[in-house]
Amino acid sequence: MNDSNELPISFETKGVTGRDGYIIAEALMFAMKYIDEMPDNVRPTADKNDIIKILNAAFPTWEDVLGPG
Repeated sequence: MNDSNELPISFETKGVTGRDGYIIAEALMFAMKYIDEMPDNVRPTADKNDIIKILNAAFPTWEDVLGPG
């Protein structure tokens, strides 16, 4: 990795399925939506914030590809 914000995965990551990057980004988005549906008293807000950081770093166009989170 050249940059501290660069992750070893992107939408172009093929991996096992040929579309691993897309599947990982989609899973993170689904997790974020699930967190939003949790009751306030148990909602892991820090986790959602970290998911957004990961998506923005590894998949900067994630909202264009997957839709708003």
